[in-house]
Amino acid sequence: MRYPITILYWGLCTLLLATIFSSLGYAFGDSLFVASMFLPGLLLLKLSLPPLLHEPMRQRIVHGLYLVAALLVLEYLLLFLVNYDLCGFGRKMEFPPLLLNPVFILFLLVTLAFGERAIDRRSIAREAVRPQTIDFISERRRISLTEERIRYVASNDTEVTVHTVDGAAYRTRTPISQWEVALNEQRFMRIHRAYIVNRSCIVRLSRTECVVGEETLPVSRKYAERVVRENGAA
Repeated sequence: MRYPITILYWGLCTLLLATIFSSLGYAFGDSLFVASMFLPGLLLLKLSLPPLLHEPMRQRIVHGLYLVAALLVLEYLLLFLVNYDLCGFGRKMEFPPLLLNPVFILFLLVTLAFGERAIDRRSIAREAVRPQTIDFISERRRISLTEERIRYVASNDTEVTVHTVDGAAYRTRTPISQWEVALNEQRFMRIHRAYIVNRSCIVRLSRTECVVGEETLPVSRKYAERVVRENGAA
């Protein structure tokens, strides 16, 4: 259900942008064409925001400026190309002054991207109440585990081990980056390049370590700020 809602949202965003651009002098068919040029920028922002928000503040500012520059270059290139196409060869390019305003461009992109993010997080929260099953291969056997059974996922670079609440451990070649995508972020949290933990299994959590059951796992500096922000850890 989550992905159809996201697709519907992007369709509505395109119609909304087309309506705005119609007020700038474009015919509605042309405004749809112009609005579609914002979709690559929205996709770039959607993919870049989650890792950017989890970085330390200093890196977040620097990488945020790089992202803003990349967005503006991409969007202005696309907008100039589409306006050149609409005006035709040999005719003077007519460009609405408002579209030359970088603040306006960024405002549209950020507003729509955060709207999609809010809808996405709400859909994930609804899915969190339903047991999710994770399927993977461990030692040539197909394993199916509900997310509630997974205590934490550990990686040693060449192999990943899935530890369960009942003490079992399953080795798999599926990299931890894929586990981070597959596991529900409302239930699980990345605390280290090598560890993803089930939030409900955490006994004690701080900026430097996470106690899961009887085991103590390190919290890396890269994820410490997120741990503190989301969990109020000391």
